[in-house]
Amino acid sequence: MHNVIMAGVAIVLLGTASAFAQTAATPAPAKPVTGVYQDVAATEMTGHRMNHLIEMVEAGEFGIGPFSAVRDQLNARTLAASKLDFIVIDMEHNAFDAETLRNFIWNMRSTDGSFPVAPIVRIPINGREAGQNQWLFKQILDAGAMGIMVPQVNSVEDAQAAVVAMRYPPFKDDAAPEPRGQRGFGGAPAAWGLPAPDYAKAADLYPLDPEGELLLIVQIETAQAVDDLEEIMAVPGVGAAFLGPADLHADMGYPGSFAGVEEVEAKIQEAGATAERIGAYLGILGNASDWEARRDQGYKFVMASDQGLSSGLVNDLKAMGR
Repeated sequence: MHNVIMAGVAIVLLGTASAFAQTAATPAPAKPVTGVYQDVAATEMTGHRMNHLIEMVEAGEFGIGPFSAVRDQLNARTLAASKLDFIVIDMEHNAFDAETLRNFIWNMRSTDGSFPVAPIVRIPINGREAGQNQWLFKQILDAGAMGIMVPQVNSVEDAQAAVVAMRYPPFKDDAAPEPRGQRGFGGAPAAWGLPAPDYAKAADLYPLDPEGELLLIVQIETAQAVDDLEEIMAVPGVGAAFLGPADLHADMGYPGSFAGVEEVEAKIQEAGATAERIGAYLGILGNASDWEARRDQGYKFVMASDQGLSSGLVNDLKAMGR
């Protein structure tokens, strides 16, 4: 039943994102790419940032995007043509397949080589495992992902390990050499349609590199992580955060619950208040009925899931008494 409900939520997201976006303020124009990270090829190709989600973060605009588990080419093209701001390809609770991921992301590119809807990938490991699993970050980024969401980031050390895994070693005379990256250079440039030197300059973490096109999203899923949210968000290279209600419920003694527990909801609102105070871009699981309330609490994006039956088929089954 959870999958059915969340599938309906995803359809609502796709159908209403455009209308909701029209009520938001127009994002500020992106700054020209300059300095040591100059990326002429990408700028000429798109005329704006390659990563649309970073545009939303820069402008502080409310973003909309679902978790996606269906990785066929048709779904990639459908999502890319939507009015969503981003999608998160879920490999935490769904299978990890680097080749399928590469093909899926390739099919999200528009004819001019840009990504109108930013492809973000949620990895299967927890934050405390990031330092021992740099290969996983490398595989996902080489497939063309524009960002990575890391589950269970519960400390500054967890966040720092993810930053190191996502960055290349610094350029000579780099404007932001620390934390020093350890990502190996491979076949990623073609996924963005860029020459290797241009990809190397663009594939750095925002906002540590103001012109970087990669976004690290840390998942805040324990009471301790909520308490330490300000310190975690201050780690150079962390660009956004996502609060996972299910795991927060489990951490606080209510495994299997998603909502309705007063003390957990208080913690959720505490995280939103902290994010608003420090200017962090924080998201949460939810649906269209949650947008206004969560935005008022300090959240900047809301996500649902595309798993299960479509809302239309659910309505048909209800009409048949099933």
